Order: sequence, then structure tokens, then C-alpha cells
Amino acid sequence: MGAAPAGAARFSALTWSLSAALPAWAQSEGGERPVLDELRGRLTDLTALLSDPTVQKYAAYVGGAVALVWLLTRIPRLLARGGGSVMAAPSKSENLREARRAARRGDHLQAGRFYEAAGDWAAAAEAYERGRFFNDAGAAWERMNQAAKAARLYEQAGDASRAAEIYARLGNHAKAAPLYQKSGLEIKAAESYERLGDFERAAELYAKHEVFDRAGELHSRLGQHARAGELFDRALRWMVLRQGVEVSRDVARARQALAHRCAELYAKGGQPARAAAVLREQGLEVDAAEYYCQAGDWETGLDLFLRHRQYERAIATCRTQGAEDRLHVIQGERLLADGREREAAREFEAGTAWWRAAEMYERVEEYAKAAEMYTRHGDDDRAAEMYAAAGQPARAAAALERLGKPRDAARYYQQAGAIAEAARALQAAGDLFGAGTLLIQAKDPDGAVALLQQVGPESERYLEATIALGDVFLSRDLLGPAKEKFEKAAALRPIAPDFVHPTYQLAVISERQGDLRRALALFEKVMAEQMTFKDVQGRVASLRDRVGQAPQVLPGEDTTQVLGAPARPRYRISRELGRGGMGIVYQAEDEILLRPVAYKVLPDAIQRDAKALEYFLREARIAASLQHPNIVTIYDAGQSADGVYIAMEYVEGRSLQQILDEKPTLPLPRSLGIFRQACLGLVHAHSQNVVHRDIKPANMMITSAGIVKLMDFGLAALINEAMAQVTSVRGTPFYMAPEQILGEEISALSDQYSLGCTLYRMVTGRPPFVEGDVLYHHIHTEPASPRDRNPQVPVWLDAIIQRTMMKDRTRRFPSVAALLQELDRSLASHRGTIGPVAGGRTR
Repeated sequence: MGAAPAGAARFSALTWSLSAALPAWAQSEGGERPVLDELRGRLTDLTALLSDPTVQKYAAYVGGAVALVWLLTRIPRLLARGGGSVMAAPSKSENLREARRAARRGDHLQAGRFYEAAGDWAAAAEAYERGRFFNDAGAAWERMNQAAKAARLYEQAGDASRAAEIYARLGNHAKAAPLYQKSGLEIKAAESYERLGDFERAAELYAKHEVFDRAGELHSRLGQHARAGELFDRALRWMVLRQGVEVSRDVARARQALAHRCAELYAKGGQPARAAAVLREQGLEVDAAEYYCQAGDWETGLDLFLRHRQYERAIATCRTQGAEDRLHVIQGERLLADGREREAAREFEAGTAWWRAAEMYERVEEYAKAAEMYTRHGDDDRAAEMYAAAGQPARAAAALERLGKPRDAARYYQQAGAIAEAARALQAAGDLFGAGTLLIQAKDPDGAVALLQQVGPESERYLEATIALGDVFLSRDLLGPAKEKFEKAAALRPIAPDFVHPTYQLAVISERQGDLRRALALFEKVMAEQMTFKDVQGRVASLRDRVGQAPQVLPGEDTTQVLGAPARPRYRISRELGRGGMGIVYQAEDEILLRPVAYKVLPDAIQRDAKALEYFLREARIAASLQHPNIVTIYDAGQSADGVYIAMEYVEGRSLQQILDEKPTLPLPRSLGIFRQACLGLVHAHSQNVVHRDIKPANMMITSAGIVKLMDFGLAALINEAMAQVTSVRGTPFYMAPEQILGEEISALSDQYSLGCTLYRMVTGRPPFVEGDVLYHHIHTEPASPRDRNPQVPVWLDAIIQRTMMKDRTRRFPSVAALLQELDRSLASHRGTIGPVAGGRTR
């Protein structure tokens, strides 16, 4: 029975507590405590009490009834209350008493609520802390302006964002930053990291969330200017992407400000070219120009300055960046803008702006100066036009020759009276008849004959060439050859009023030979077609008188040919020029044609071997047919008291070998100029089916004017002759093709290999192979890349050289003509990378 009073007392106390707490709950509504939550808590306590067996035994009926009646009367009123009080609020003392009671029961949450109702926030906070209700405790401390304590408790409660906000307000960004990051507020975290001075982490978060400009500024403060520039670049592009192209003035100004900042950072980061590009994209071309100049792209930079007529700024930029040499170009553009073209031309010339200088000189009709400028720029076509306009046809012709237009060059040479040069140009153009007739005018009958004899029957000029040959032979009293040519001409075309010259010349020959009757008959035929032709009437009258007086010479009777005294030696030797395995070379004077020649006496072995001598003379005739500016011309060959000789064109200059002995490596423009001219000579020789067999520096003469002349074609072989199948090794080992070493068929591709080795020698300072068994290396060993030996050799030139020296001849260029075409294409594609390519001077 002792338990019953206790259970009843407990039940009674709980009931009172429930009724007494209701006003406190009502007050706590302002603290955001739902009534139903509190009610649910009290019902839980009541349920627990009713579960007590003692209470169930003695108070089940009475207590249950009382509780139900009380609840039924209270619940509707509690539910209907919209936050207002449904009963008189308990006093502060009552709330404090209830708080202490709740605390004693260990109900710290309820204790905190009563303390809050009583206005004792410190006690409430402590109660919440004891109950580990850290969020409520933090709210209580925050209400008391104890922000640091509140932040700590919010942090303990796991409310990272509220804790971070308070820490940030307190200036404790070391605490705030990671809490912001933890709660996913990474931009706020970045701001805290920035205030904390952790720019690296802040920039990373800004960039992650596309706040590129802030990230860029932080990288700039870290000294990472290039990275900062990239971020500003992204910010600018993102702005353009979002806003589009058409924007207001304010937006455009904002973009330009961003572009300037981006460019500034790129420049500080050592990337002025990117700075220039950013500014130019935003239409800030003048500002971009300065950065282009800083990046070394003076052409673009100055072009932008000048396009906008910013002369002073361009000048200042040049001076700031130490480019004083470019001031002339700017001054030239300024003068041109003022209409002072002649002065502008001089400034452009001083600034080596050859093309602009040429244009200005042409405008003011200083054609000679314009031509000079075009030549320096490498535009020989325009240079030729200007030289012609200036009344300097010889220089116009030289420019056209460099350009590969020999026929046009010949026309200008003729205007200049340089007949021999005109003939040479026509010969290079393949006009053998034209060249031959010009050589006749130049008083070079031997040269004329050599060319005219190459005009074949398939040529439309064959008849004219035949007549011209007859005239030359007749002028030199070579009556037999002259007669043969005129008879052939007469057979090709019958005599007619406009075609009597061959018949007339045959009559002259007959008269000189003493056959007066035949001469008279022929002259009469001429007179029958064209009575006024030359002196035919007088000749006919004279011959009629002479025929009547002259004794008859019957057919078959002996006639005596009176010969003059034996001819003196034709060549007078002046001095020895050099000697080697191919013989001794002298400088000599042609006593008949009164011109200097190179007189080569071959080794005695050729004279002693009848077959070798026959082969040599035949090859000399073949070589004499090669008439080209880049091939030494052969005038004569034969035997004399000195032995077997060749008389050839005397070249004032030095061999390429002599030049390389003094300077092992030549500049690329000069090397390519020599190589290109050698190619031109070989292209002509190969077109005549002649292979050189021994291309090397010693067989290349360079004149004082820079013209390359290939020598010793006299020992080459005609491809379609049986001797082309050579089984013995000839040539120079340093430059010899693999197939030549192996005794296989030698062809134009062999010359190409040797020519490639020669270019290799010029640009690297040594032949491809110089050590060990050189012949073995030519057959089996790949040569070192020219670029490896000389880094200044461009990649494209390295590829050309290596292709010419392929072991497998089928992998070389199909011909030297194809090689030359590839070289010219590459030079055009890379104009300006190695300078102008010309023949170059030897001294």
C-alpha cells in the first residue's frame, strides 16, 4: 500500500506540471517552439508514468479519467491558438522554478526553454550545452551578442554555414574559409581565403566558379602574370559569349578595360604577342601595335601604327625598344602621308625597306634607283622594267637572266649593243639559230658555227641556219664546206625571185675555184629571177668577157691547189693556271680569233692509246655542243706538238674548291645561289643526253660576277652511246655516287648525287664522308643530317639535300630539273628566312 500514495503523488505532480507548463509553452512560441512538439513530449512522459505497474494498479481508472478529461478540454484550445497565449503567462519565478526542476530531472532542453521564458539566456545557453543541444546554445549566445561562443557552438552542432558567417563577421577568416568551403559556399570561402592572404587557394576557387577576373588579380599579386593573363583572357571571352557582339558603350568600355588589364598581365608574363592579340580582338589596334613590336613582330606592329597614322607613338616605341634602325621606315611613311614621295623614298632606302623605296622612286620617275631597290628586294622582274625605263638595257637584261627569262634578256642586250651577251642569252633560251646569227654580228665565227651546226633538220630555222653556215665558211675561204651548205640550201628550196642568195653564193664559189662557166651560168640564173640582186649584172658581164679568153679545163684533168705556207701554231701559251689528274691547264691566246682561252693539255696516256684518243675527240665534239651560261664553252680540241689538247672558254675567277679552302662554310644564300646555277647547267647538259660524271667543287668555276661555270664536260659520255655502260670507277671519292663506285650504269641521277654532296660541303664545311673507307660509306652509310652539322640549315633544305644523296637512285629527284623546281618552290614559300639567293661574288 506504500507504493500507491507515491504513484498517485507522481501522477498528480505530472498533471500539475503539464498544466503549469502550458503558459510557458505559449510564451516560447516566440522562440519558434511548436506547441505540438511540447505537447507530444508531455504525453510521452504521461505514457511512461501510466506504464508504471503501481500506478496502473491503484490509479489506473481515476488517473486515466482525469488525464483524458483534462486533455480533451485543453487540446482543442491549444490547437486553436495561433501563437497567442491561451492562458495567463507564468511568472518569471515560476519559469525559473520549472527550469530548475527540469534540470534536476536531466531534461536540459526543457530547462533551457523555461530559462528562455524567464529571460535568463545565459542559464538557457548553459542548459542547452549540458544537454548537447549546441544549435540552441549557439542561438542563445548569439542573442547575448556572444558571437565567438555562438560560432563555436554552431560549429560543434555541424552548422558550418552559420558558424562561418559569424567567424567572417568577427574577422576570423582562418576559421570562416574552411567552414564556408565545407558548407559548399566556395565563393564566400574564396573571399575569406583572399582576406586571409591565401591567394593561391582563393584563386583556385574563383577560377572553379568562373570568377576569372578575381582569380587573375590574385595570380597577379602572386607574381604569376602569365597565368593571370590567361584568366583575364577567359573572363573576357566569357563576357563576350554572354553579352554578344552588339553591346552598349558602357559594356564596350568595360570589355576594353578588361582587355587592357589582360594585355598588361600577358606582357608582364613575357607573352607580348598574346597581349597584342587580345587588344586587337577588342578593336584596340594602336595599343596592340606596341605589344606586337615588343614581341618582335615589327611588320604587324608598325603596320598598325601607320594605318592609324600614329607616327609619334611608333617612333617612341622604336626608341623604347632599341629599334632605332626602323625609325627610317616610320619617317618615310610620315613623309609619304605629307605627299613628299622623293624624301620618303630616301628614308625607306635608309631603313632597308627596299620594296617601299622602289615604289616611291618609281612614282617620282627615278627609274634607275627604283630598279636598284627592286633588285635588292629580289624582284628582278620589276627591276628589269625599271632598268629599261631608265635607259639601261644591259642591266635590265642581267635582271631578266637572273629571273630565268633569257629570251627577254637577249632583246635588252641587243638594245645595249652587247651582242655577245645577247647571243649567250638566246643560246640559254634554246634559240641556237638566233644566238648563232648574233655571234656572226659579234665577229665570233667559230662560236657561230658551233651553234648553227646544232640546228637540226627538224627545226623551222634549218634552211636559214644552213645558209648562214655557208656564209661564214665562205667568209673564211672554206670553199668546200661553204659549197656543201649552199647546195643543200638550194636543194631544200628552189630558186625564186625572193630566194636567190644560195645560188648567188654558189656562183661566187665557182668563180673563186676557177670554174668560170659554171659561175656564169649560176649568176645568169640569179639575174633571171632578180636582175637587180647585188652586183649580179656586173659579174655576168665580167665573166662573159673572161670566159671568152680563159683556157678550158677538161673534166678529169689534174688541177693544182696552191697552198700557203704551213700555218703557225694557233695558240700562244701565256702561263700555267694549274695541274692535276686531268692534265695541265694554261692561259693561252688564240692567235687567229685574238681571244684568251684556257688551254688544257691532257695526260700522255690518252695520246698513246688510239681508242682513248678517238673517244676523247668524240666526247670533245659532244661537249662543244653544250652552249649554256653555266657551262664552260669548248672551242677546239685536237693534237699539237704539246700533245692532246682542249681549248676552252677562259674564265676569270676561282674554282669553288679554292673558295672553300679559304672559307669551309659559305652563307646559305650564297651556297644556294651557286647550287642553283650549277643545276641550270646540268639541266641543259642532261637535256642533250650528256652526263658530267665528276661534279665536285674543283670542277665549278665562279666568275668575278658570281656566274657559276661547270668544267670538264669534255670527259663526259653520251648516254645513248655504248661507252655509257662504264665498268670502271671514275670520279672523285668524296662526291661519287654509289652506283658509280659499284661500276653500274652512270646516269643523270649520278650527277644529282654528286651535286647534293657539293651543296652538303658548302653548308656544313665538309663532305658527307671524310674518314675511314669513304667509298664504303657512300654505298652503305647514311650521312649525318646537314642540319645536325649546321643548325642554320632550314628543315626544308635539309630534306632536299638528303633526298639528292639517297643510296637508291630511284628515291632521288626524278631529274635535276625536278630538283631545281622543288628548290625554287621552297625558296618562294620561305621567302625572307635565309635572305636573297643569287650567284654571289667570289671576292
